[in-house]
Amino acid sequence: MSRNRSSEGSGPSQRQLRVGEVIRRRLSEVLSRGDVHDPDLNRMTITVGEVRVSPDLRIATAYVVPLGGEGQQAMFDLLHRNRGELRRLLAKGLDLKHAPELRFRLDETFDRLDDTRRIFSDDAVRRDLGELSAWPPPPFERAPCSPRLCGRFCPSGPKPWTAGTWPSRTAATRFARSTRHRSA
Repeated sequence: MSRNRSSEGSGPSQRQLRVGEVIRRRLSEVLSRGDVHDPDLNRMTITVGEVRVSPDLRIATAYVVPLGGEGQQAMFDLLHRNRGELRRLLAKGLDLKHAPELRFRLDETFDRLDDTRRIFSDDAVRRDLGELSAWPPPPFERAPCSPRLCGRFCPSGPKPWTAGTWPSRTAATRFARSTRHRSA
């Protein structure tokens, strides 16, 4: 079977993403229900943030973090010790030819979220964001008015138009055409 050369190096395929999500759901379900016959692992609350699958779907890397972020080394020891049983339990819920080999890595997205919040709370960044939110400048309170156009549309004479309420281009064109025919 030939490979699509344009997709090499461009990230995971749709199948990899779909299988990774199915594995993530199944793994988190197995860990939350306590299907593993290890009481130490069943006592831990583990969050499965993401699962990345190799292109051949034989290796699945699960990004996990313990609740509260404490006891990471104990969590990895327990997961490594029960890797075979987790693989067997995952295989029951998957329609794949081969059950993928499980690898576990620390999920650092929560740490990155904290860093992002810290950056956004910095005074210099907030000042810069405040300046950006003021763009574009506020509209004029009173826009200049053309008496020729306003006299036609406003029976009481020219009125100051607020920003965004100018007569449409078609209305101005209709007015220009009607005045041309009257004067000719």
